[in-house]
Amino acid sequence: MNFILLSLFELLIYDGRRILLMIICMLYKILKWTPRVLVIILIAFFLLMSFDVFTEDYKWYEMALGFFMHNIPTLLIAASLWVAWTKPRIGGYIYLILCVTTVFFFNTAEHIESFMASSLPLFIIGMLFVLNPNIDSAKLKQSN
Repeated sequence: MNFILLSLFELLIYDGRRILLMIICMLYKILKWTPRVLVIILIAFFLLMSFDVFTEDYKWYEMALGFFMHNIPTLLIAASLWVAWTKPRIGGYIYLILCVTTVFFFNTAEHIESFMASSLPLFIIGMLFVLNPNIDSAKLKQSN
């Protein structure tokens, strides 16, 4: 009887560790993909906001130049995503630098709406990349 209870107890412990590792793998995937998805959404938002150039009555080359000028921050964020995709910690620091730059360059600290729309998402994304776990999911699966 003790042998059966001991075997059931060992089975519960083993399954408990396996379930815990599955939860850690799931949290790792969420922490890995959340900042990347947020950056893509932010790029799409900034790109969408840059289309206001075409509502003015300018010549085509003035509109093209204005569209390019409006998309310089978007291009910087996209280039930072390219870096952050392979090196999350360095990309996170780049996003934090971009956040500070937007606060000072665009004076977003003066208006809460502009701060919430441009600087705060960069700060959150930067912190998520910096705090991104350096655990490889293949290592977690091997320990299972």
